[in-house]
This record gives sequence, structure tokens and C-alpha cells, in this order.
Amino acid sequence: RLSEVLVVCEDKPGVIAEIARAMADDGVNINDIEVVKVREGMGGTLRLGFDDDDVARRALGVLDRLGYEARRL
Repeated sequence: RLSEVLVVCEDKPGVIAEIARAMADDGVNINDIEVVKVREGMGGTLRLGFDDDDVARRALGVLDRLGYEARRL
């Protein structure tokens, strides 16, 4: 079972790369990623899956530092 986090993000180049790079820099491994509810130009939501609850909490900290709205599922 993965611990999942939803991230609200803009529809613009580099958003997924920015999130992935910040996670990697903090040693947080993203086990699964899905783009959901995307409407061109309106943004959408990323669903990120992590090994366990501790890693998901660390990921939420990374996302908060980047200024993204995120929550646990």
C-alpha cells in the first residue's frame, strides 16, 4: 500500500520536474505519479505515491517549502 499525496498545480512547463527535483534533493523517492483532472490552461492535480506515511509527511514538507497546496489522501 502506498501513502498518497494530492498536489494542486498550474498547467505550465517544468512543474512536474520542479517537484521531482525537490523530492530527489531531499532524498524522497516518488514511487508512483499520476496526473489527474487536467484541463489545458487551468492546471490540475498530481497524485504522488510514497513508500509509507513517514515519507509522505516528508514530501508534504518539501511541497510546502515550494509553495504548493498539497494534502494526504
